[in-house]
Amino acid sequence: MFYFFLVVFILICIMLVGIILIQSSKSGMGAGMAGNTALNSALGSAEADKLLVRITVGLAFLYMTIAIVLSYLN
Repeated sequence: MFYFFLVVFILICIMLVGIILIQSSKSGMGAGMAGNTALNSALGSAEADKLLVRITVGLAFLYMTIAIVLSYLN
């Protein structure tokens, strides 16, 4: 059970880093690392930013929850 949560934790960490790099900056210094152009063209700029924020919050919640579970199982 510990190793299952550890693998899921590592995958969430990788996804969280990736989704943070995709987001556009708040200072207006251009788009994020990947350009974010596909999401902007599909959903519009404001909708894409809202979607990325929701995904980031969800992944951060899972990250914290699984970290607590891993510390309990260890």
